[in-house]
Amino acid sequence: MVTLDPEIKTLKNTWVRFLRKEHGVKLKGIGLFRNSDLLHADQIVMEQLSIKQLDFYTQVIEGKTSSEMKVFVSFGHDIYISEEVYPLEFMKINEMLTSFIEQFLREYYSEQITISKRRVKTLEKETTSLKKRVESNKKDIKNHEEKVEELTISVNDNSEKLKLSEEELKKRVKKLNDIKRKLQVL
Repeated sequence: MVTLDPEIKTLKNTWVRFLRKEHGVKLKGIGLFRNSDLLHADQIVMEQLSIKQLDFYTQVIEGKTSSEMKVFVSFGHDIYISEEVYPLEFMKINEMLTSFIEQFLREYYSEQITISKRRVKTLEKETTSLKKRVESNKKDIKNHEEKVEELTISVNDNSEKLKLSEEELKKRVKKLNDIKRKLQVL
């Protein structure tokens, strides 16, 4: 069993392509309308392993934190290749799996690095843009605070002027009323 980070679908599809390209094996169990946990090729000859007909199985399942992949091969019903019974074939299966893992993980992580670099670059640009907007908004805030301060001073001045004008108005109204009273007496 091998435990790998990539998601199950990616792992299965890449494994199927690898076996088809490198070993001429077409696994069944995955396709447009199928996505089985157990992929298989029945009664095939893989000259890299043996000249005998064999059944080739791969199980890919979701583990707790990663994908788990198991490869097992049999020469028929209940005649499974193991390290004890068929050591040469077992070693060749391990070599095949190791070759796949090395190639797959190299490509997978290279792609992940590229994606991460793009994401970092995008986030850096967004961060720079946001910092510029913050600075611009700070300037706007400062300008508005200055304007508010100016207007507050104007309001205070006008309030004082209004108060004086109201007092002047009261004096004039009183004076007018005094004059009217005097005129009525005459």
